[in-house]
Amino acid sequence: MAYVRDYLIPAARAHGYTFTTLPASSSAFANGNVHVTPSWADEATLVVTKTLYVWPTFVMHDLFLFTVALTAAIGLLNIGLAFLRSREERRWRAQEVAPTRTIPVTVLLAAYNEEKLIERTIRTVLASSYPISEVVVVDDGSTDATSAVVTRLMAQDARIRLLRQPNAGKSAALNHGLTTTQGEVVITIDADTIVGAQTVSHLMRRYERDAEGRIGVVAGAVRVGNYRSNVLTRWQALEYVTQIGIDRAAQAVLNAIAIVPGACTAWRREAILEAGGFKDDNLAEDADLALTLHRLGWRVDQAGEAYAFTEAPDTMDDLLKQRVRWTYGIMQAMWKHRSLLFSRRHPGLGFFVYPMYILNQLIPLVFLPIIVVVTVLSLENGGWPKIVEFFAAFVVYQFLVSFLAISFLGEDRGLLRIVPIYRVIYEPLRAYLLYATVVSALKGIQMRWNRVHRTGSVDPHLGAAAQRHGTVAPVGLTPEAERPGAPAPGGPR
Repeated sequence: MAYVRDYLIPAARAHGYTFTTLPASSSAFANGNVHVTPSWADEATLVVTKTLYVWPTFVMHDLFLFTVALTAAIGLLNIGLAFLRSREERRWRAQEVAPTRTIPVTVLLAAYNEEKLIERTIRTVLASSYPISEVVVVDDGSTDATSAVVTRLMAQDARIRLLRQPNAGKSAALNHGLTTTQGEVVITIDADTIVGAQTVSHLMRRYERDAEGRIGVVAGAVRVGNYRSNVLTRWQALEYVTQIGIDRAAQAVLNAIAIVPGACTAWRREAILEAGGFKDDNLAEDADLALTLHRLGWRVDQAGEAYAFTEAPDTMDDLLKQRVRWTYGIMQAMWKHRSLLFSRRHPGLGFFVYPMYILNQLIPLVFLPIIVVVTVLSLENGGWPKIVEFFAAFVVYQFLVSFLAISFLGEDRGLLRIVPIYRVIYEPLRAYLLYATVVSALKGIQMRWNRVHRTGSVDPHLGAAAQRHGTVAPVGLTPEAERPGAPAPGGPR
């Protein structure tokens, strides 16, 4: 009615049309002597109009409000669970006792054309406060000087080993390295990732407290190390905290972590071997393996203070390549393990994580196009005040959630400056990724691992979390002859 009154009638009058009422045009109508009986065509038109427009409008309106309320409730629930997790971790630290033994640890890196970054990564790994038994680098058919860089480092520290293979993909490289490792725990780290001095220690504390030996994997806490590069990297930094970080902390309370980060994760070697290693039929091999471990009865845990800093894509092209691969791979993993949905054996996964994942896919697919159309029509019809009110309420909610997340996780509060545009980027991006993934799946397109451009712009001293938890700059390696217990130069090796 507002559209007719405020727009249609004034526009028609401007073109010379006139309007009047029925009582003013007819004395019969004015005296109330006319009884109008609608024809069958009128009745049919009314039914069709209600069926095709009125009822769907009410249903979509109510469903939209329900979805907004449900999304907000889930966000606050995750915040609450993450708060419980942070209290639990503080209690663990307060009750911590010295470990009775040092668990042998192997760090495994799959590298492809990483000559610019591989040395820095290896140096930060070997600077860990926790003893590292060996660092195994698998060169997956690099065409640059990756192997030459690693070979040079091997001469400086005997803990480093290099394996080479023709290019076969990340999963094949990790499996190749896994067959040669000696550590009881194998930590996989991306070749472009910086770890902190305490990162490995935090990961290993979970295994040291595991008296029953049922923890199969411990996820690290990955953060964006180049978030000062531009708006896009700052947006990702906020996402890593408020979406990925909080969701994983909440899932940890329910023993329902579905996705572990390939950039920094500690695996029990026995568990990986029981699961059959990393599969090459899935672009999200980390999620696939984590869900497999759940089904085999292993526990999937997280070390919230085991920080690793990765280089996030700083161009939209690279970001889209990365996220399409992520979305496609996670869909593959979730579909492959769909029997976990409503599983009584895994209630956290079956009744919380899986339904939330499905909901997160449906919301942008179904509602974002409707929101765009309604917004455009509202703006054309002068409804911008309502749009502004809705957007302001959404920003306030997002700011609250982000503030709580950053406070619980001890992150840089400067990230809050990106909140006003966070959802403006996030929701359209999610919708695009889902549409692109669904189209690719329907077309039967075989998606490949798309390597994004690396600049080496990770700053190892970024953020409150980095300063609190001992992220270090690259340091010198330890020559074998200088390490305690090493043989004398020229002696047997």
